[in-house]
Amino acid sequence: MKEEKQLSGGAEKVEELARRKAAAAKGGRERANGVKKSEAHSSARAAEAEARKALQGEAAAGGRAASAKRQAKAAKEREQARAERRVALAEKKQAEKEARARHKAERAEQKQQRAAEKRRIAAEKKVSGREQAKQRRAAAEERAAHERAARAQRKTERKTRHARHENKRRAPGFGGWLAAVVSLSVAVLALGAIVTVGYFDLSGAKGELAAGYQASAYEFSEAVEELGSNLTKARVAGGGELQRLLSEIYADSLVAEQCVGSFPVDGRETAALSACINRTGGFAREALRKLSEGGALSAEDRETLTSLYEEIGLVRGAMPALIEQANKGTADGMAADGGAFAAELEKIARSLAERHPEQAPQPREALAGEAEVSEGEAQALLEGYLADYDLAAVRAVGKEEGKLPCYAFEAEDGAGRQYYAQLTVRGGKLALLESYVPCSQNNYDARTCTEIAANFLEKCGYKGLEAVWTSEAGTECTVEFVPVQDDALLYPDLLKVKVCRERGAVTGVSAGGYLLNHRARSVGGAKVPAARVRANAEQKLENVSLRKAVIPQAGGELLCWQVRGEYAGTLYFAYVDANTGRTAEIRAVRTTDRGDLPL
Repeated sequence: MKEEKQLSGGAEKVEELARRKAAAAKGGRERANGVKKSEAHSSARAAEAEARKALQGEAAAGGRAASAKRQAKAAKEREQARAERRVALAEKKQAEKEARARHKAERAEQKQQRAAEKRRIAAEKKVSGREQAKQRRAAAEERAAHERAARAQRKTERKTRHARHENKRRAPGFGGWLAAVVSLSVAVLALGAIVTVGYFDLSGAKGELAAGYQASAYEFSEAVEELGSNLTKARVAGGGELQRLLSEIYADSLVAEQCVGSFPVDGRETAALSACINRTGGFAREALRKLSEGGALSAEDRETLTSLYEEIGLVRGAMPALIEQANKGTADGMAADGGAFAAELEKIARSLAERHPEQAPQPREALAGEAEVSEGEAQALLEGYLADYDLAAVRAVGKEEGKLPCYAFEAEDGAGRQYYAQLTVRGGKLALLESYVPCSQNNYDARTCTEIAANFLEKCGYKGLEAVWTSEAGTECTVEFVPVQDDALLYPDLLKVKVCRERGAVTGVSAGGYLLNHRARSVGGAKVPAARVRANAEQKLENVSLRKAVIPQAGGELLCWQVRGEYAGTLYFAYVDANTGRTAEIRAVRTTDRGDLPL
């Protein structure tokens, strides 16, 4: 048993050894296999690592590319944002600039509106005050008219007798150059004056004209009253008081002359009155010059003061009657040659002419030799003059008497535009044309308007004329024409034509001066040579040109050299007496919103 156990144990040992050996062999194989597997795993892991590394490299390269792309995109977005901010900032600045400009313009406009409103209010107050003053003056004048007229007549008679006595003992040649100081504004010549027709209702226009004439009469009366008062004081004054009085006399004479120039009468009838006023103003100016140079008034100067006081006294005495007729008169009545207002002015002229006979107006028959036409014939002539106006209706409205008797007509064209015209009884000449429809555009320039005006005048029978002045005022162009004889411009025979710059049509004609004054003249030659006048003018003026011209003067006409030249950018016209070389008149041309106007 024991042996069996031993055998059994030995077998087990052998088996155990065999198992161990097998296990060892198996373990070697397994280890060998493990080594191989480990090596395979290592190779796989290495390959996997390489692959991962490659993938990581590719990923890194892609990331870098994506990052670069993202960075470029971000940079582009940042630049775009900066550009947008710059644009927004510029737009903001521009908007602020425009807002400031608008605000500034609004402030300027508001300032202009406030100024315009102030001017309007001031003008209304002035007009209102003036109207009230006129009404008070009119009432006072009417109450005292008869008494003052009688008193003035008695005073005038006394002063006339005294004046005649004084003239006998006054030194010969009194007056001298003073008698020649007569402004061009007293007569028909009015370079640059606008045709006195407007675009308004006829009845309203005449009412406004009458009011304007009456205002001028009142202002003239006040100026004459001041002249008389200051002249009588100046006769006994001295020193600074005399200078003050002479300054006021000079200023009042200018006001009085302007008023006379605005009266609706023939300049020949007011020439003596204008000469009186100009003598007074000229003396005051010369006396002031003498005093400013340290001199004193001579005994002859004192006599002149007395004489001027007496002459102004004649005018003062006629003022009540003149004011009375101005109050009663309508625009047509005051403008009528044979009317009461003109008659009172003629009385003044006659009283002054007694002291200065050389200045008495010389009567002249207008259109002498022309045959009379009937009203129907005149209407037919008018329709011919306005053949291009598509007239729908023409009707006669009466007859204007005076120095230039005329038939009056009202007309209307197919568009409803209204016209007023006057044709002379003798010859059927177009003396006046007015239109009451406004123009709103400037389609024609001054040169074209001048051609239109010249063609219209020729159609109406006015030939041999030369355009001497053109004034563009808004949508209207006024052209002035004078006839030419012996190469001399005849300014007393002035015609004015107004052209609508929208339609290129004549809408106004004023030919009264031409019809009253035009005639064949003996112009004669100039004693003062043109070369001498030019040489003197070129000492002061540039671009000098000369032309003979006949201009109206108190009681007659004067042959002059018309000198046109420029100085410091301003255009001047001077009228030099062709016989003496003395300057009779100087006018400067000013550019305004009404065009170029002479001063």
